[in-house]
Amino acid sequence: GPRQRIGLVARVMPLPVDIRAALTVEGTANLSGNARVDGNDQVPAGWTSCAPPPALPSPPDSAQPGIEATGPVTTPGGAGVVVAPPPPDARVSAAADYDQLAAWATITLPGGTYRTQPTYQNGACDRSDPTNWGDGRARTAPCANHFPIVHIQGDATLVGLQGQGVLLVDGDLRIQGAYEFFGVIVVRGWLRVADDGSTDARLWGGVMAGNAELRLATPGGQAVVNHSKCVIQQVLQMTGRPAPLVSRGWGQLY
Repeated sequence: GPRQRIGLVARVMPLPVDIRAALTVEGTANLSGNARVDGNDQVPAGWTSCAPPPALPSPPDSAQPGIEATGPVTTPGGAGVVVAPPPPDARVSAAADYDQLAAWATITLPGGTYRTQPTYQNGACDRSDPTNWGDGRARTAPCANHFPIVHIQGDATLVGLQGQGVLLVDGDLRIQGAYEFFGVIVVRGWLRVADDGSTDARLWGGVMAGNAELRLATPGGQAVVNHSKCVIQQVLQMTGRPAPLVSRGWGQLY
């Protein structure tokens, strides 16, 4: 009998995550030593894909609050920190949004201790490796376009090296030692960044947690949360979901 082919026109809808501060907490935020939360818009080294064309220069995005918290906030001098109450729709306790994000996870892991870094097979990015969370440092490397949505079902400890994308933690998240993450982190429990020698822990993008403690007392090390509109936009776009156009979403092919 007769046949016809119809095409569906779709667009990528970014994940429904509204980041309005470098660090949003429902409870308390405690910073000590060399810990710092900076709400000024920053672009990590190598993330040139977020930059406007040379003919259309634009200034960095206006500064966000460094910390939005409902509870008390203690900081070492307040460097880089502007404290404001979080908007109601940015609360970590919005379980429906969190559960929806978790349902879209591309990597699901039990609670535990993990060392994450880019891995390869025959020179290509090995996306089947659950501890390969992309490459936010080398933007021309094979894993630079790997942006997983990682869901950890319990407490987690990260002991190195790096990752990018969206990280969801049902329990507490502890970052021990040198670690760098580019993207959005949502922790239902405590976020703890602990002192481990002269190493750095840097989080680029936006972080939401129930409570947060950044404690780095060694002079050579730093624990830093940097707001980055560039990182947030690219990560949410790359992890988005396809959706048909509201009007004229179908096209006759033959």
